[in-house]
Amino acid sequence: MLPILTVLLGTTVSISIISNIICICVIRITNFTSVRRVLLLSLSVADLAIGIFSGVPSLASAIVKGWPFPQWFCWMEALTNVQFNVTSLLCVLALNIDRYIAISKPLLYSSIATYRRAIVVVTACWVLSFIWALLEGVLPGRYATYLPDSFSCSFDSQNGTDWHGFITIASFICIPAVFSLILSYKIWKIARHHTVQLKVLSTVANQNPRVKVKATFMLILINLFFLLAWFPVVVASAIDEIIPKSLSQSVGLFVSLSTTFHICTNIFVYYWNNKSFRESVKKLVKMR
Repeated sequence: MLPILTVLLGTTVSISIISNIICICVIRITNFTSVRRVLLLSLSVADLAIGIFSGVPSLASAIVKGWPFPQWFCWMEALTNVQFNVTSLLCVLALNIDRYIAISKPLLYSSIATYRRAIVVVTACWVLSFIWALLEGVLPGRYATYLPDSFSCSFDSQNGTDWHGFITIASFICIPAVFSLILSYKIWKIARHHTVQLKVLSTVANQNPRVKVKATFMLILINLFFLLAWFPVVVASAIDEIIPKSLSQSVGLFVSLSTTFHICTNIFVYYWNNKSFRESVKKLVKMR
């Protein structure tokens, strides 16, 4: 089982790096709104960083069955692991909020969601994640350690229960997940209501009443992959805290695989649901 999971991890890490590089290139020339372009670019950059700074070291550790790098790099890997994952999760939450404003207040959207505010939000996401990750590593009683069951480095506490880790999971995984689910449900209800109203006008105005629903479905898919990827992390972290060193390497590698899988799915979601994105990909391929 372990060799198979290692091959799958290598495959997903490679796909995540390549796909997010493509996403960054394509999003820049795709006909998104300026606000959504900023948020999607930030998400793609964060996901690319996860693949490079977390996925590659984990893959190398899984291949050699140990930590092949210096100890200082373990601290850096733990820091970047927290920072880029938190940034990615905050960007997903920001996308949910942006879509909710766009569909619930369409007439006020352009005045509420401006390019400058999007830059402020993205900057806040990156700064907050960096400060939080730095606190994980420099607070008294905390240290970076290699976890052989997950083939990665993480910060831990020398004083028993890792309360800082619990707060991280609750604040940046559980709460955003619940909030995103609530927003997705509200967005879906509003989109369905708008679709019913537009059906009456679609023939006369030559509009496509499915546009709002399709865009909403793309966001729901992103949230679904987010939940599927991070649920094993929450469960494994809780089990490991209650019963230390009870997880096998196969389980730990599966957890790493699930989070890496999440960051390589966005390009397929965008391509499937967004016509402008598909056309931009085709243009990029033809240019090469």
